[in-house]
Amino acid sequence: MKKLTALLLSLAVALGSCAGFDIKAYAEENELTFFEYLLEGTGELESEVNVASYMKKNNWDIEDLKLQLKYFYLSEPALFYVDREVGILYNKDYSKVILKFEYDYSAAEAKKMLKAMKKSALKAVAGIDEDMHDAEKALAVHDYLILNCVYDHEEKSYSAYDCLVNGKAVCQGYSLAYLYIMRDILGIDCEIAFSDSQNHSWNYLKIGKYWYHVDVTADDPTFATLDGKKYDARGEVLHENLLLSDSEIYKSSGLHRNWSIMDKPAAGNKRYDDFFWRGSTSAMYKVGGLWYYTEVDKGSPGLNYESGGSTNVYTKICTFNFKNRDIKTVKNISSQWNLYRDAESGEKIDGKAWYIKSYMKLVEIDGYLYFNTSSVVYRLDPKTGKTRSVYTLNKENMQIFSIVPSGSSAIRIVYKKDLSYDNKYLKLKIT
Repeated sequence: MKKLTALLLSLAVALGSCAGFDIKAYAEENELTFFEYLLEGTGELESEVNVASYMKKNNWDIEDLKLQLKYFYLSEPALFYVDREVGILYNKDYSKVILKFEYDYSAAEAKKMLKAMKKSALKAVAGIDEDMHDAEKALAVHDYLILNCVYDHEEKSYSAYDCLVNGKAVCQGYSLAYLYIMRDILGIDCEIAFSDSQNHSWNYLKIGKYWYHVDVTADDPTFATLDGKKYDARGEVLHENLLLSDSEIYKSSGLHRNWSIMDKPAAGNKRYDDFFWRGSTSAMYKVGGLWYYTEVDKGSPGLNYESGGSTNVYTKICTFNFKNRDIKTVKNISSQWNLYRDAESGEKIDGKAWYIKSYMKLVEIDGYLYFNTSSVVYRLDPKTGKTRSVYTLNKENMQIFSIVPSGSSAIRIVYKKDLSYDNKYLKLKIT
């Protein structure tokens, strides 16, 4: 499989230095695979590519060809400049089979966009050390994409470029971005799994000797406002679909049915099916050799509330040591998130009401960890374990529902009455 460096060279050629280039002859001389052949054609921005010889060699019919084209598009994140609709012209005996490609951008525009996409991807791996286990790298990239991309409910953004540069994509864009970073930037084997019946795609990743499922899109939750508009649940990062076996990804949601993966073994290893991250709803950060994450204490009174009881939810800040699998609790924080309106009817609620989950999130800046209750943002020093408040929300009937990174030196505070309202933001600069 050709990597993106080769595609860049091919794009450079397309700017005019190779007029009259015979792609078919080049393919035969160099014994290119079908995908490599298509990469040459699309890299040269050819409008028509003859694939009859590959049809004959592999004994494909048109349905086989369509499936191979789908695999092709889902194997090359840099093909964002190629229109997703491909025309196929052929005669009955397949002695002539022409693929008709259209392009959304010129070669010069595509080169510029590809550089921007790689620049964005490098930000995703900036905090990754070479000595990290590949599973740690999978976690770090998973969390980065969820924090920096929102789901496109208009369903117009399908590419890795959309996800990494524009910060908005559907499942295909998330999957292609994850593929691009894991395979082409970090060098870890990665593919895309897709299900036509569920109209969904996700990733298939190799850690050590085994393959696992990773669904970044499913782990990036959304919410709906009272008027039905859908928004990204900013700062909320699920880990329910990270490095799962076949049987566990099937159980995780109805999205994972009847999937296809090109020429890869089954994911039978269950090592990560019940791993430490499954219960966390916040981004995770590695500081001082330990992974910091949040987890709701199952003994929280608010989770088992009856009339007259406490509405508090206790959230633990924990550490995980990847080398010895040691888990420790660093802090146990109590907070309430009150509900001011019924989420469905919008009617005001009298008396106490609450959300039976935690909206406490983590952000790491310069080795310090920041977390929130419903009204205060705190800073935690991992070296000493000490905390201090850095911001208190002073807005009537408003609560902090999340904090997210904003560049390298600021935190975006998400506040509102409750989850039936659109997000409001404050920006807290860290000095």
